[in-house]
Order: sequence, then C-alpha cells, then structure tokens
Amino acid sequence: MQKRINLGATMNLRDLGGYPTKDGRVTAWGRNFRSACPHGLSAADIEYARDTLGITTVIDLRGEFELGVQPCGLAGVDGIDYRNIPLLSDFDYGMDKFGGESYYLMAEHIPSMGELFRAIANAPGAVLFHCTAGKDRTGMTAAILLMLVGVEDIDIVADYQVSRTYIDPLVQYLKANYPQMPQHAGESPVEFIREFMERFRERWGGVEGYFDYLGLSADEVGKLRERMIG
Repeated sequence: MQKRINLGATMNLRDLGGYPTKDGRVTAWGRNFRSACPHGLSAADIEYARDTLGITTVIDLRGEFELGVQPCGLAGVDGIDYRNIPLLSDFDYGMDKFGGESYYLMAEHIPSMGELFRAIANAPGAVLFHCTAGKDRTGMTAAILLMLVGVEDIDIVADYQVSRTYIDPLVQYLKANYPQMPQHAGESPVEFIREFMERFRERWGGVEGYFDYLGLSADEVGKLRERMIG
C-alpha cells in the first residue's frame, strides 16, 4: 500500500517500492521516490531526506521558468547531487494537448530522456525525481520504470491516478485563481496514462526497445532493473 511521505510543504512525495511484478517479485522500497517540487523544507526536513530516506540524487524535470518561480529545496544541499534535466524546454507541445499524447511525444522527441534514465541508473543511493506537481513528467517517468520490471498495468495506473488526490490543494488553488487554465489541469485521469502506455508499446514494443532507442547500454538497463527490484 503506497503512503504519502511528509517533507515540508512538498506534495505527492511517495516511494515506488511495494508493487508486485508479473514474475512474483516486489519493487524495492527506499530507492526511488517521486514527488512534486520539494519546497518549504526546514533543516530537519533536509536531514530527513538525506540521512533517513537516503536520497543522494535529486532530478528536477522542470524548465527554467519553473525553477525561477519555485527553486528546489534540495538543490545545493551537501551530500545530494542535484540535477536539472528539463523535459519540456526543448519540445513545446502546448498545454491544450497535455495527457497521454503529450507523454508519448515527450518520450519520443526529448533527447534528455536518455540523460534522465542514466542519472537514475548510476545514482549511488536513493533517487528523488520531481517536476512541479509530480504528476505528468514525473508520472510518465515512474510508469516507464514500473513497466521495465513488469508491474501490472492496473498498479501503474493506480500509481499515476492517486496524484490527483495528493495535489488537491494545488488543484483547488488553480481552479479558484486561474479560471482560464485548461479543465484538465491538475487532473490525472486513467485514460491519460493508458493512452501513453498503449502508444509506447505500439512504438517500441516494450521498455527494452525504448531504452535501445535512447541509446542506453545493457549495463545501464541492468542497473535500472537492480535499482527497481534487486
């Protein structure tokens, strides 16, 4: 059962551990975390992230504008390797298309996807990857990692869908203050992630084919599997 982790004002922070796979294994706890942008962190929060959760690598998937609006609270922390690997700045698909199609287009067209998965594979300790709300770019990344080790689609969908519950305060704020925002802003409907997985498999057959497309080596793919399961 997935549980939200409290860390300052950070929303949607959770572990990718605990999911059963099709071959009878379970994804490892304490190695891969996903979240919205970590912010509002006290010294105790930072110590908890680094020393208790064991986070050694933070991967920020946001673009330059988002970094200026809300810096990551774990950037510049001793003992944490902070990396900004933007997944939007070099491919503009428009917010009106946000959803399954846009996730697929990001996966196909953004060169930094390879950099992202190499950074996860080579991290010495636990990894935290995040975007702004921890739903779209983060959700797509989590889905690919879970598909890699054979987590059932129903659990991948559930991992994606629960973001809407965890970011509800943000959604309510956006709807109240920005009525011009697309109706689906902040939502995580199941059809988004299902469409992504369907198009992903049609294009590459599976995650191994996708990582070959990105140019990841067999050793790097093996490290990702070990990180998720071993």
